Amino acid sequence: MTCKLSDLVIHQIGGGWGEESSKDGFKRVAVIRGTDIPRIKDGDFSSVPFRYEKQSKIPQRLLQPGDLIIEVSGGSAASGQHTGRALHITKEILSRLGGEVIPASFCKLIRLDQKEAVSGYCSYFIDLMHITKEIAVFENQSTGISNFQTSKFLEATELPLSFEAQKAVCEFLSKVDGLRLHLRYQNTALEAIAQRLFRSWFVNFDPVHAKAAGKEPEAMSAELAVLFPGEFEDSELGPIPKGWSVTTFGDAFDIKGGATPSTSEPLYWDGGTHAWATPKDMSSLASKVMYRTERQITAAGVAKISSKALPAGTVLMSSRAPVGYLAIAKAPISINQGFIAIPPTQGIPASFTVELLAQKMPDIKANAGGTTFAEISKTQFRPIKWTRPSDKVLEAFGKLVEPLYAQVHGNCLLVDSLASLRDLLLPRLISGQLSLEEAEQVVEEAMAA
Repeated sequence: MTCKLSDLVIHQIGGGWGEESSKDGFKRVAVIRGTDIPRIKDGDFSSVPFRYEKQSKIPQRLLQPGDLIIEVSGGSAASGQHTGRALHITKEILSRLGGEVIPASFCKLIRLDQKEAVSGYCSYFIDLMHITKEIAVFENQSTGISNFQTSKFLEATELPLSFEAQKAVCEFLSKVDGLRLHLRYQNTALEAIAQRLFRSWFVNFDPVHAKAAGKEPEAMSAELAVLFPGEFEDSELGPIPKGWSVTTFGDAFDIKGGATPSTSEPLYWDGGTHAWATPKDMSSLASKVMYRTERQITAAGVAKISSKALPAGTVLMSSRAPVGYLAIAKAPISINQGFIAIPPTQGIPASFTVELLAQKMPDIKANAGGTTFAEISKTQFRPIKWTRPSDKVLEAFGKLVEPLYAQVHGNCLLVDSLASLRDLLLPRLISGQLSLEEAEQVVEEAMAA
């Protein structure tokens, strides 16, 4: 039994866009935009803006659990980005955004009869249409901007499964996505542990302060505590632990840059198998590890870049557009001119280097120049000073934190594997051609691998 979506809609309205105002009659609410949809699906709510909306316009646009948001404008044929992206609103989403949430003006709220259709299943159904490119049939690109024809889509789209089957498929796919989100949240927690340890040891100097006060450092073994001095000495950066030193990025590290081989020369690109990164690759990372790139180049392309292929363990920092994306390369990689790269350095763990750059980012950005956009050159980067700990403390930090970043990397690979698996199973589950038992077995095998 099939049913057209248009027969199941009980409420449909365009989004609103708040006005920044503090006058009476306005209320602050979260506003979900089309660009926020993929981020929210990945568990990232940081980009969702809070705006002031007229109170009289809020109630009819206020999102409820089970609603669908569909992006109706914003993509373009030239970019290859289609509109029609959908988001299933859950209690968790509303809770993360403070409870009162409305769609932005380029989105439409679709409320379905929840006794006849499972909106989460409909969202997955739309995801599948994006994968197969069928969604393009419902776009109007006559103005160069994609406008999604919602009414045409609702009228033409039929749900192939019964309500109970929709519910079962949605629960399974939500479970898979839940596993992905759990791994992402775990990575956030692992990186937070690394950051807190770095700040405690190398910014706040907690173990040194404790020993200077005649106390044992908190939550630290005697074997670790003995590595830290018990007093400070003056330096050009202020008081630092005795025996540690002030150095610069240029003195401590071998600083590398990159380049873009001619894009008009097929020899450098066609059939490329070597990872080649741009800052755009960094912008899509959910964690500070670089393990995949959008483009690959050939060996001839690698040879055209002075830094060639940088080894695994290289720390990457975007040096423009914008300054400050950070990641540890987990495989050999070549880079374009938008990077400062620090290859593996004897005695300094990559996990320390990436946390050091994060901590020194205000100084790095302060040294950046540029008129159109901020950019920091290797010349501007090298003189920046920092406090270098003893070799034994650096080694101890690496032993504690390198495994955390290894786990982050493993989790990232599993997240991508689950995403690919979900996309592979999606068409057969949506159509009912694959049983849930078979799909569950495939996912269990992937998790155990």
